[in-house]
Amino acid sequence: MDDPRRRWETAALREARARRAAPPRPSRRRRGDDFVTLRDAAGITGIPVGTLRKWARRGVVDSRLDERADGTYRLVSLASVRERAERLGRDSGPPATTEPVPAPEASPGTMIVPIDAWNKMLLQLGNLHEAGRQLAEARERAAKAETEA
Repeated sequence: MDDPRRRWETAALREARARRAAPPRPSRRRRGDDFVTLRDAAGITGIPVGTLRKWARRGVVDSRLDERADGTYRLVSLASVRERAERLGRDSGPPATTEPVPAPEASPGTMIVPIDAWNKMLLQLGNLHEAGRQLAEARERAAKAETEA
């Protein structure tokens, strides 16, 4: 903690950053297996997790439970999800690609800032405003004391 830019950070902020920087869980997909977690399927197809969960519970899409060290996960078949969405006339997203969608370009004159840095800056701005208010009050008291003296 010798970096003066980081001294004011609280332990909670440092822990939150460490949690966000944690590596993603490794995928348990087997070669030729199109079963993915509900969250992954929602990200790929664009169908909400709640809808996918409802379809899996009703048995209208192929699903199974996967026991892992960190809990039990419901996996659904991407092919059956796409087939169900097609039968219902819903858009099931792009075809079987799991590549991330690129972030939109920032317009000229703007800058993309991480949300934790933005929140820290707002907190500092609030502290600066409060310090300025306290300084004005102290000057007012000093002027009043000088007038009385």
